[in-house]
Amino acid sequence: MSNDRSYSWAVASCLITIGLIFVCFMMLPTLVISPSSFVLSFTLAMISMIAAMAFFHGPRLYMKKLFIEKNLYASIFLILSIILALWFSLIMPSYILSIVFCICELNAILFYFCNITAVSWQTVKWAFSACF
Repeated sequence: MSNDRSYSWAVASCLITIGLIFVCFMMLPTLVISPSSFVLSFTLAMISMIAAMAFFHGPRLYMKKLFIEKNLYASIFLILSIILALWFSLIMPSYILSIVFCICELNAILFYFCNITAVSWQTVKWAFSACF
């Protein structure tokens, strides 16, 4: 991997990300019937966004930035949620788990890029207390 920035590849990846996010919004009504197609397009959009950031900063520098101590847990959580979302949407289809890992993926992306969380630990505790 090189340290060279490639703005043309970054723009191409951003355009792919925008297109895939548009597809996600169009597939939102089918989430109830078939979540695997939504999860697949959402996961591909997140991978494309990470690729765009890597091309913008330089692939080697971005990989180093992903795995520094400050970002290590968020990066591992993001990679695991991407892998598990793909696993439960393509290889071993599971309605609930594919949606759960898609939410985990969104939470990891928001935490990594914006330093906020979509679903906090308090929200999870409240949801479990409401169920039981």
